[in-house]
Amino acid sequence: MKSGLAKVLHPLSGRPILSYVIETLLLCGLKNIHVVIGYQADRVRQVFDNPVLTMVLQESQRGTGHAVKCCADVMASFDGPVIVLCGDVPLLEQATLESFYRHYLETSAGISVMTVQIDNPSGYGRIIKNDQGSVSAIVEHKDATPAQLRITEINTGIYLVDSRLLFSLVNEIKDDNKAGEYYLTDIVGLASTRGLRVTAFCVEDSVQVKGINTRVDLAQAESHLNLKRLRKWMLDGVSIIGEQTVFVGPQVTLGRDTVIYPHTILEGRTQLGQACHVEPFCLIKDAIIGDRVMIKSFTLVDGESIPDGTVCFRPAVGITRR
Repeated sequence: MKSGLAKVLHPLSGRPILSYVIETLLLCGLKNIHVVIGYQADRVRQVFDNPVLTMVLQESQRGTGHAVKCCADVMASFDGPVIVLCGDVPLLEQATLESFYRHYLETSAGISVMTVQIDNPSGYGRIIKNDQGSVSAIVEHKDATPAQLRITEINTGIYLVDSRLLFSLVNEIKDDNKAGEYYLTDIVGLASTRGLRVTAFCVEDSVQVKGINTRVDLAQAESHLNLKRLRKWMLDGVSIIGEQTVFVGPQVTLGRDTVIYPHTILEGRTQLGQACHVEPFCLIKDAIIGDRVMIKSFTLVDGESIPDGTVCFRPAVGITRR
């Protein structure tokens, strides 16, 4: 991210990236959640001060396999399926995660891996399958052969595996790779050598499993969430013109028959009543706006309450009303 802030703390629609992952788990009814932390660990602890979370410190970052191994002691008494998620994959939806769990149970797999097909798999671990269609290995991009690099089904970094098996396999992982790290992906090959079945659960929507690695990725995730919100409001009776240029925050509420014109930003806890018109190039933040309000172009409304039927236009400082 080229930032002084830990990646999982970067804001996405006003909330840290990691909060989306945790929220999805809670929506699925999971309460035994362990968060492996390393860089800016104290800051992450402070932001996510929640009794349902167990923070596990990875003092030296030696790979994903090492991160999971750090949980071995604190999870020693747990016996059951473990889902391993990435803290920088915020768009995974509850329904997808629940389908993944059903797949794991129905296939009686030793391990289930969430995968996706993408046109440009550069940089991602490739899914290697045997003649029976089971996953025999996951090969990281930097370690892949030319033939393996042509595979377009990739690893998302999301797994389901029994806890006892997970920590048994993690203890066998070696760091004999070009990065000198302990790859969690190696548990797939180790399970295959034990004769255990490893299944792939391939998701259709690649956006859900996209990781945030750069500010470009973060902007794309923001656009995705914003567009979902806009379409929800349009289905609820709000007209939005030029949806690619309009931003509506997650806490904003809009009344029916309201029309939002291009290049408009609605932020904070803004409440817009029914049959309002917001013309282009307006910024509205933490405002309570009544019904049938006309907000003219280039208007700033910040923390104001606007009564029904008002016309707001051209502020120099604050709001000018007519």
